[in-house]
Amino acid sequence: MHLYSAVKHSLHKLTKGGSTPPSQAKQPGPGSPKPIRPLEINRNQVGGRRRQPQTLCIQECGSEWDEMRRHLELLEGLDFLDNGNIVAVSRLGEKALKSVAEALAILLEADHLEAASTLIRMCKPSVRLDLLELCKPDHVKKLTASDDTKVREAMDVALRAAARAALTRQPQELAQFFRLLPHCSPLAREHSVALFPPLTTNMLRGLEDLVLVDAVNLTLVQIRKLDTDSCLTELVSLQSIADDLEVSDMPRAAVMKSILWLALDPKRVPDPALSSKLEELQSRVRIPALTPELLNSISAVLRRGVAGVAEMQKEALHNLNESFAPQPGLPSLLDEIDFKAALRAGDLKKAANLIHNSPNEPFCAEASGKLFVAVSLGLKEVGIHVRERKVEFRDAEAAEQQASVAREMAVVLAMTGKPSSTRKAEAILSLLGSGPGALIRGVLEGLGFPDRGDARSQICDALPTLCDAGHSAELNLILRTKLGECLVAQAVDDYLSQSELRDDAVVLLFKTLAHRVDLRTTLLFQSIGPAAVKARHLRIQADQRWASLSKRLMRLEFHEKQSLLNECIQDLGEWKPGWRVLLFPCLDPTFNESDGIFAVLSVKAVDAAAADKRGGVGDGIDLPALNGRLQRTLARMLNTSVAGKPLLSDGARLNVMSTIVSSMDLANRIVAWAKDPDRPVSTGDKVQLYKGMADALINLQHDLSPSRFDATLPANHAVADVAAMLWSVVPPSDRGFFENELKTVEAKIEKRRIEIGTKKDDKVELGFLVASLKADQKRKGALHKNLEMEDLKDDLRRMVANLLVDIERHEPGKVKALMSEEAWAELGRRVKPLGI
Repeated sequence: MHLYSAVKHSLHKLTKGGSTPPSQAKQPGPGSPKPIRPLEINRNQVGGRRRQPQTLCIQECGSEWDEMRRHLELLEGLDFLDNGNIVAVSRLGEKALKSVAEALAILLEADHLEAASTLIRMCKPSVRLDLLELCKPDHVKKLTASDDTKVREAMDVALRAAARAALTRQPQELAQFFRLLPHCSPLAREHSVALFPPLTTNMLRGLEDLVLVDAVNLTLVQIRKLDTDSCLTELVSLQSIADDLEVSDMPRAAVMKSILWLALDPKRVPDPALSSKLEELQSRVRIPALTPELLNSISAVLRRGVAGVAEMQKEALHNLNESFAPQPGLPSLLDEIDFKAALRAGDLKKAANLIHNSPNEPFCAEASGKLFVAVSLGLKEVGIHVRERKVEFRDAEAAEQQASVAREMAVVLAMTGKPSSTRKAEAILSLLGSGPGALIRGVLEGLGFPDRGDARSQICDALPTLCDAGHSAELNLILRTKLGECLVAQAVDDYLSQSELRDDAVVLLFKTLAHRVDLRTTLLFQSIGPAAVKARHLRIQADQRWASLSKRLMRLEFHEKQSLLNECIQDLGEWKPGWRVLLFPCLDPTFNESDGIFAVLSVKAVDAAAADKRGGVGDGIDLPALNGRLQRTLARMLNTSVAGKPLLSDGARLNVMSTIVSSMDLANRIVAWAKDPDRPVSTGDKVQLYKGMADALINLQHDLSPSRFDATLPANHAVADVAAMLWSVVPPSDRGFFENELKTVEAKIEKRRIEIGTKKDDKVELGFLVASLKADQKRKGALHKNLEMEDLKDDLRRMVANLLVDIERHEPGKVKALMSEEAWAELGRRVKPLGI
């Protein structure tokens, strides 16, 4: 439950007049005033209109009458008439609830809503909430959200009476009032809230912590409806009550003051005058010093919320008196308190989670040691002695218990996320001859998914639960092992193979796993390995499976649901291989109409290269069978956006194009495809391809790591040839598409040229342009042609000449060796006018 669920709405919309201030209902007298008891009217008294007894008519119950009646026959207070109707001579109480709930379930299952509402009103107002809580949530919703005016009005009357009855009880039972409100219609809720009495010190002293939060928040909501002056008066009154409460009940005072301090935030009110008054009021709210004793006295579910507000107050009010200052080292103190409470309760998983989530290393180190002691004691009870590395071998039943407890304790240790604890977990399992698989089974069994002898089925069943944010620790633990990652990946494959998919479940898979799990290990992706290209029967099988999956995914209509897409792509730039292959059919339903499985293969190859700097090669990006298809797919993926984000982010795009320019053959295919007159390519596609290749050349020009395609060569071994080919082959009319990128290349070269004076042995930088010019010379026959190209501006010619002169100065004869005598003389003539 959120500690301050209503605070953010408490003071935003101050209105003029309208409501009666809660404090006006207070009675004078010493100490805290007492609330006025809500008016009760007994219409059965003399002078009042006698209440007609509720009658359940046989016609309202249809064919379910006999079955429903059997549950009510033995209840006192009901009169069964000759015509079949049932009359409530007196209202039914707590003893009748079970039978009434069973009868009510029959009526609601058959949608006899009017009869159901009548049966509820046959019960005393004080037990109506208990009756609703015995029903299925969807049955209750049928009644409270019914479109039938008669049913809705009947339920409003029933619940208003129940709310009124709850408010007449002792403060300790006020929780029932707040449990009723969610079931009320807006009109009934407004009516019920208006009956809520003003807060007093005595009332708050008797409330449970969570009910106190509800009561204070509800009062703040009511204050919001007042005019400005009345609102401020009521806030002062609440402060006074909180101060009075601190004298006798400091834990509740700390909770109440935390709520008030947030509610009085002046930044939330646009009116400067009112904001100033709220700032003054807020400065008077002083949360008590949160000592270990006080923190222990606050409900565990509220403890961190109160501490968080105390930290905010400490930061905002630098000049606090020491007696009011929150306890130093509060986060660490909270961790210690919660950890000790978890150990006392025997909740070792909660203790492990506290270690996992704490940024306090000293606490984590000490707590990890204590947790290991608790784990060791738990193991000792079943005959496993961790410190002595000894197992007492018993009968088969005991051995099974030992294995189960060992897995459970290993999971506890591993959940801390600390390497030392994970090693201890592995050591525990090794005593029984178990490995990572046992640890994973233990995690899943702890989530309620028993081991059926098939880890694949077990983890597939658990997949939606693992993707829930509340079980992130368990998922993290499983994904820490290679086996766990493979099992989760296969579980995604199995889950998506179901006949019907829910869009919210698929979105959860993308949100939770796409940036963490590589899908290439799954049977689904192995079906489209390089072998599928060679064997026709494998292609047919893979084509059928992928076509079926694409249809199921396309039925989700993600391309028309922007909100779902936004959720899917939260970590798009960090996606692992495989996930774009799943999403692409949802974005472009026509992508595989003509190419079938080859379309999937090409998307897989591009996706693998995008997700992994070393990827793509083993995924068939250079397969001759994909020539033409790969280019089309690449162009489409470069131009595809998902909810306003490019499918291939800057980093992914650079990874793909770097793979392509690492191979002269691949680069030639891309350029040849783009300029083929028999296959018109749009200007947009050309722009994306040319610019992408230019960026990749910049990225790779100094990369000496092993090549993707041949580990014996450096990654930049093809850069020179590709750069020259790109410039010489691309028509002048198309060069403008990547002019900016070309200038960037030239700027980088110029920067390296300047650095050459102090780096004479830097052959990588110098070799880049030399090799480019050499490659161009082979095609055109004369190096000096590079200086005569009409579309090269003077400053670019100057740059090339400058670099050539520097190369010759530091490595005499190198440039001249590349040129004919005529070309060398030509270079000299061109260099001289440039002032070099």
